[in-house]
Amino acid sequence: MMKRDVTLVASLHPQSSLHDLGSFSFGRSSTYLEIRGDLGREMDTDWLRGNLHGDLLYSLRSRAEGGACEHSPAIRRERFIRAARHYDLIELEGERDLHSDVLEAVPPSKRVISWRGSTNCRDLIAKVQYLSATPARYYKIVTVPAHPGDEVAPLAMLAALRRTDTVAFAEGDSYWTRLVAPSLGAPLIFADTANGGKNVPTVSQLRQDYGFPSLPVIRNLFGIVGANTARSLSPRLHNAAFRALGRPSLFVSLPAADFHEFWTKLVQSADFAALGLNLKALTVTSPFKTCALQVADEQSEMVGYTRSTNLFLKLGTRWRAETTEAEGVLPVLKEHRITIAGKTAAVVGCGGSGRVVAAALARAGANVTLVNRSVEHGEFASALLGLPFVPLSKFSVRGFSLVVNATPVGRDGNQIPFLLHDLDGDAVIVDQVYGERPTPLVQRAEAMGRRVIDGFDVLLGQVRQQFLRMNGEPMPSEAICEAVGPQLANRASRRAAAPC
Repeated sequence: MMKRDVTLVASLHPQSSLHDLGSFSFGRSSTYLEIRGDLGREMDTDWLRGNLHGDLLYSLRSRAEGGACEHSPAIRRERFIRAARHYDLIELEGERDLHSDVLEAVPPSKRVISWRGSTNCRDLIAKVQYLSATPARYYKIVTVPAHPGDEVAPLAMLAALRRTDTVAFAEGDSYWTRLVAPSLGAPLIFADTANGGKNVPTVSQLRQDYGFPSLPVIRNLFGIVGANTARSLSPRLHNAAFRALGRPSLFVSLPAADFHEFWTKLVQSADFAALGLNLKALTVTSPFKTCALQVADEQSEMVGYTRSTNLFLKLGTRWRAETTEAEGVLPVLKEHRITIAGKTAAVVGCGGSGRVVAAALARAGANVTLVNRSVEHGEFASALLGLPFVPLSKFSVRGFSLVVNATPVGRDGNQIPFLLHDLDGDAVIVDQVYGERPTPLVQRAEAMGRRVIDGFDVLLGQVRQQFLRMNGEPMPSEAICEAVGPQLANRASRRAAAPC
């Protein structure tokens, strides 16, 4: 398959340090370092070149273009003229910086002419044609979506123009538009050197999660939709598998505030097809695992029973709701040689994930008790599944041989979802939460000498099953090692049959 490289532009964010620069291999010719003059980053370019051996871009973003610069036009011109002697690229705003003295100092080969605003595709085409009257190396269009679905406009413009000197993307939550834009001809991707904000990917994310700067042709699009998907490992795992198999596919994060609006304005529209992309499947995460069922054309038996989905598959023109929550737990228990039948199990958390896991354990022969902080939600799950319920305030782990944490507690901070001091000596803890390090629940249970199944094991079980259902073939084990590394992959399982 024919591949090409795109150029990564890494912005040195105020929260970044020079130590962060080493994280994205700045010496590669496919990366620029952007120095934001409007954020007080006036740096010694000789030092940068001597230590980093790469190319430099200078910007002085005004308030109108999402920056912090409030300098007068005269001071802006003076700083651009001075920067032109030291930088490889200079970003000039098309509405305010194209003065004759600036253009004389900054040759076309160094110019990035930019514009930021809210508009539709037809207006964007006219805007690019207007900006390109001034010769430049690159033209940069950033839109500010006002409503769900607006984020597609810059991509539609790229698809219509097919220019190799124009980059366009939507600002805000829709950073997936930055990832799709190169497949439509955009030569650059703008990112941060460090986690300056959740709405901007880091260069490390671009490399690790999406395989940039190398980019294959993209025909099929997959995504994870939820309220907070930026830290999900799903894109990294799925995209590593696509690369290993040579698939023309990309898996992206699709954050949404409202599932119905996301569905009607984006999925049900013809926008993806107009871009030459086939949206094939979606994984669904909190808080949409129940409300998403309202738009499904059909659903699996387990989904209907538990009223929860985490996977949407496109079958022709219809969408089928399925769930892989059970595959994240039951096969892992089997691999650890933990018998389910006859176990006294407590599932803490009665959200969509907890309901599916509880139902699957009960069907496998466990005596399951539901536990939840909210009594209302717990009683709803109890009535739905026909299982006993205990409020979290009255719950004790004593007497349970299997305890599953199906809450998000432990993802951030040092909290644990329930007390462990009465935990039986032969009890098994399953934590569905994962992170770069073992969660507080995992650490405390292991310190007590109890058997523990790490959240990474649960994650890998689910992702493998999702990939199989979405693509019709297994996820290659080597893709898992590439995505998370042998240390993390093997940390989860701690068994001879580890994936790496």
